[in-house]
Amino acid sequence: MYYLLTLLAVALLALEFSVQKLYQKKAGVTPAAGLFFNAVNGITIPSGRQAGTNWEAALKQANTINFGDTDQTYVIFFSDGAPTFYGSGSSPSGSGQEEEPNMSDSYNAATDDASTLAAKVGTDRFYTIFAYGTNAGSTYMKNLTTAAGAPAGNNYSAANTAELEEAFAAITGNQIHAGDV
Repeated sequence: MYYLLTLLAVALLALEFSVQKLYQKKAGVTPAAGLFFNAVNGITIPSGRQAGTNWEAALKQANTINFGDTDQTYVIFFSDGAPTFYGSGSSPSGSGQEEEPNMSDSYNAATDDASTLAAKVGTDRFYTIFAYGTNAGSTYMKNLTTAAGAPAGNNYSAANTAELEEAFAAITGNQIHAGDV
């Protein structure tokens, strides 16, 4: 296992039907990608529920995270799916399908939460990455970046692992490798 000495506080949220806080760690020595890998592999879709992506619920949850310090906070909003649900609780709205007008309704519901989060951390420290998904999802993510008030250059798309590593490296200034898991 690799360890990364970090001065960052980290939180990982799952963007499924309903949001789960999977991992939150304050600064210190933490297992590098292994904890995230295990948390992501532990995501399950509850029986009887349809898979989908709820950007609004994730951004609302992210707005509630407080690491209890005065360090600068950076947000990297990452998804492999277009927004397909919105609202929160056990019965969010949306079909879970990447079709219109469902995606635009789900996207529109998320923009105010993205703006709030970007204003909270500083728009220059709000980043987005869309990886592996459809072109529609990539377009919505690019639009979310600027709708939040962040520079357009704070949006990245990744079609493969190498491009994803490049995006994280550009944002963090460090080289992050999938092999470090």
